[in-house]
Amino acid sequence: AVSEAVKNMTTEQKKNRSDKSKKLWEAKTEEEKRNMYHKGILAVRETATAGSKLENYIYEGLIAAGYNCEQHKMVLANHNLEVDILMTDRLIAIEVDGPSHIVNIWGDDSLTKQQKADGEKNGLLNLYQYKVIRIQNGDKKVSAKVLRDGLAKAIAIIENIVDGSETRNVIIEQI
Repeated sequence: AVSEAVKNMTTEQKKNRSDKSKKLWEAKTEEEKRNMYHKGILAVRETATAGSKLENYIYEGLIAAGYNCEQHKMVLANHNLEVDILMTDRLIAIEVDGPSHIVNIWGDDSLTKQQKADGEKNGLLNLYQYKVIRIQNGDKKVSAKVLRDGLAKAIAIIENIVDGSETRNVIIEQI
C-alpha cells in the first residue's frame, strides 16, 4: 500500500519525493491549482455525507450478514454526534477513518484537531455504554482485499464484543 511504501522510505527519499511534488505543483497555473483544490473539497464533502467506499462496503456486508445497523446515524443530537455505522441493539459504534484521520494531509494542526475530535467522540460514546470500533485506512485507493479484510475484521470484533471476550474500544490499524 502507498502509506506502507512511504513509511519504508528513507528521509532522503521522502525529501526527494516532496521536492518533486512541490515542483509539479509550482508548474501548475493558478487556475489548475484552484480546480484541484475545489475538486478536493468536493470529494471530502461527498465522502463525509455518502460514506467512503470502505465504509459503505462494511455497512452493506454487515446488513447482508444479518446485523441490525444504521449508517450515518445521529446518536447524541445535543453533541451533534454522528456515527458512521451504528448498532444500537448491541451498543456498538463503528467509525471508518480515512487518510485525513491518520495521515498528515491538510497540515499538522488539522491532523491534531481531527485526532482530538476522534478521541472526544470515543469518550462520549463510551459514556453512553457504546464500544467503539475504529477501522483505519490511510490509503486513498482501496482494493477488493482491503474491503474484504475490513469487513471480516469488523465482524470478528463485533462477535468478540457480543460474547464478552472484547470489553474495550478497538482500533483496526491499516487494514
